[in-house]
Formats: sequence, C-alpha cells, structure tokens
Amino acid sequence: MRPSTETTSPRDREAPDGTPLGSALFRDRARRAAETPRHEGDLLRLSPSWARSVYWVLLGMSLLLIVGGLVGRSREFASGPAVLRVGNGLRLTALAAGTVERLDVIAGEHVVAGQSLVQFHSEDERNVLSHLQTEFDLHLVHLLREPGDKMARNTLAGLRAQRKLAEARLAERTLVAPTEGWVQDVRIRPGQRLAAGETVVSLVARQEQHTLMAFLPGEFRPLLKVGQPLNLIPVGYPHSRIRMSVESVQEEVVTAQAALAPLGVEWQNAIQLQGSVTVVTATLPATTFQADGQERPLYSGMQGKVEVCVREQAILLTLIPGLESLVERFRN
Repeated sequence: MRPSTETTSPRDREAPDGTPLGSALFRDRARRAAETPRHEGDLLRLSPSWARSVYWVLLGMSLLLIVGGLVGRSREFASGPAVLRVGNGLRLTALAAGTVERLDVIAGEHVVAGQSLVQFHSEDERNVLSHLQTEFDLHLVHLLREPGDKMARNTLAGLRAQRKLAEARLAERTLVAPTEGWVQDVRIRPGQRLAAGETVVSLVARQEQHTLMAFLPGEFRPLLKVGQPLNLIPVGYPHSRIRMSVESVQEEVVTAQAALAPLGVEWQNAIQLQGSVTVVTATLPATTFQADGQERPLYSGMQGKVEVCVREQAILLTLIPGLESLVERFRN
C-alpha cells in the first residue's frame, strides 16, 4: 500500500489551544501584546533630576534681576557741610578794639532802635572828653569877657571840633541796636577783649524763617538747580533727616574763603572746606526736627551735612554703561 502524499496546509493546522492558525495573519497573543500601550524609557539620562528645577529657578531670578534693574533707580548725591541761620541775622560788630565792660541784653530779649546792647571800657575816652570840655568852658568864659579876642575865638572853634570828635569816640564805646528786633546770639562776656570788626551780637526779626547755607563741591554746579530735593542731617543726629528743596544756587564757583565770608571770620576755622565750592541755600519747613522720638528745636549756628540728588538713572544702565549710549541713540 503506498503511503499518502497529502500534506496538511498551514491553514488547516491548529494551535495548541485548538484555534486554527489560518484564521488570522498574526497570533492573538502577539496582537494583544502589540496593542498594549507601553512607556518607552529614555535612551540616556545625562543630568540629575534636580537640574531642571535649578534651571527654572535661575531663569526666574535672571528675569527678576533684569526687571529690577530697569525699574530700580540709582542716585548720585552732592554732599557737603552746612550751617543753620535764623533769617538774615543782622550781625553787629565792634567798631573799634576794646574790652567789654557790661552786657545790657541777653539772648532772646526784645530791643528797640537805639537801645544799648553792650558797653565797652571807655575811661580814656571819658577823660579826654572831660579835659576838652573843661578847656572849652575856660576859653568860652574868656571870650565872653573879651568878645574882640580873635585868637580866643579861633581856639574855641578848634576845641569845639575836638570835643565833637571825642564825643563820637565815646559813643563808639556803646553798641546800640540800629533797629527793632530780638537778640539772637550773644558771643561775648564781660572782660573779653575784642578787635575791630568782631561780631558782638546778632539781631533778627521774629517773623524771619530758619535758613540753611550749604557748601557743595564746585564740580556739581552744572547739575544743581532750584527745586531739587535736599536732605539735612544735623551733626550728632545721624538718623534724622530734615527734607526741603533747594531755594537758590550761587552762580559762581568760588574759593572756600570767599564762600565763608558772609558768615564772618569766626566761621573760617569752624567749617573745613577744600577746593572750590558753590553755595546753596534753602528754607527749613519748621523750627524743630524729630530726633530719637522727640521734637527738638533748631538753633542758629547748628551745623550738619546736606545731600542733594543731582543724577538719577536705572540701575541696569549704571551696571552696564554701554547701554546708556544705546538708549540715547534710540531716543534721538
């Protein structure tokens, strides 16, 4: 009997589970495995997981610094010493050298025009005047007895002129108030020797305000103008600020000696200035200031330091000077 040559086609074969193999192109198990979603992993991880967080933090900080540099402002200040004055302060000086004999007023006292303020030693002037008066009286009696004596008449005329001169010199030994006001500052004491031109007392009007005279470096003159904010820091009160505005700016840049001249010779050693300076004045908003939580009065002659903002620009332009030229080109 010849063996059968028929072969079973793949379509007729069955899988171990009894499913015909020819019913589908792919096996169900393979198909289900292909259809199941899978998460493919990274091929290569070169940086740790925290690097991404650091990146975003640094990016945020960089943006914050850029915005801060554009919004924030950088300020440059002109600073220098200053002295406080009450009004214009009419300074009365000694007309001639002498020694103080008596003070007729005290600080804060109200005086009227012609009132005696200070009396200097005048014994020599009184003796000269007394001698001239006696000699004048004798010649006057002689002239009355002999009206025709021309020599006596000429001598009497000369004595009259000398007497007037002696009276004027005696009057110089008494300092009187030229106008009504209040005694602001008494800088002398009995027995003190004064030279001609030295300040004796100061008079002010009650309604006059406190003014400030500040001395700033001359190189800042082109940047100074009326209306700029000005801060005064009184000496001894570093945490106190008195805010005001520039009221006037001296047109010229002068030497330190010329700048201090309006204050008198006694201030030339009290305020140390170097190089050329320009003078700035301002009016204080009040006669007191806040210090250590208390209201404290301001006095004429008090010194301090002033700060005037002369230049202001974005912080970013200050840190990167080249950007300023680019901004100027863009504006033009």
